[in-house]
Amino acid sequence: MKEYLYHYTSLATCIEYILPNRELKFNKIKESNDPPEYIRNLSDFNFKKGSKEFRKGFQNTEFVSFCQGLKNDPEKFGFLNYPMWAHYGDGHKGVCLVFDKEKLVTELIDQHDDCKSGDYIRYCPAMPNVKDTGESIFERINNSDIDLFFTKTDGWSYENEFRLIVPPRKKDAKKSNRFLNIEESLKGIIIGYKVNVVYNDLFLTLGAAFQGVRLFKLSLSNGQFKVEEPNEFFSEGCNLDQINFEPEVFNYSISKSKKNPNL
Repeated sequence: MKEYLYHYTSLATCIEYILPNRELKFNKIKESNDPPEYIRNLSDFNFKKGSKEFRKGFQNTEFVSFCQGLKNDPEKFGFLNYPMWAHYGDGHKGVCLVFDKEKLVTELIDQHDDCKSGDYIRYCPAMPNVKDTGESIFERINNSDIDLFFTKTDGWSYENEFRLIVPPRKKDAKKSNRFLNIEESLKGIIIGYKVNVVYNDLFLTLGAAFQGVRLFKLSLSNGQFKVEEPNEFFSEGCNLDQINFEPEVFNYSISKSKKNPNL
């Protein structure tokens, strides 16, 4: 069964950077919106200098996040995560991008020939102390260190996060951040229901640059969210390739009063 991942973003970031450049930007862990995640307890390290260097390498490690969805549970579809729309989708004025997980991971492997890692986030009551294993940041990335890179506190569990990790950039790197080309993995663009209709044709143009990407629009009617096919919402003449993107998923309507308590 094919698995999809979902990336929420603002309208401006989507139409000005992600879609035109066909890439996602990795962010440094120290730029995370969760301070306990990047200000970690390193008391297990014996040498102050060693802990300082390790902390610097850890905080400059880069990541990009996605929301997972459970296809057998309509209330857990990744594009119907209400807190994610509120916090990362600019209050429904943004966009949710849909990715083929297998192809996304393949792109990561093909484009980053040094160490990299990807896994689901584990949620716990408190962040674990970081153990001094004697391994470098690069080795711990390659070993998918769960406590270090793939753990967050319970308060973030609504994100249902899947994360990709790459090492810090070298000092002489031309760009301060890494990027991931998404030409093969991007499969769907779901536009927030508050996005103005003046952007319809722009999304058609940007989406047409990708092979097999389908466009959808969230709508809200009688307290229910619906996802509409392009021909129901966009201008006529949409010639995007039609792929097997589990279209039955997008015919589902969910009442706002039936929010999943786990989100």
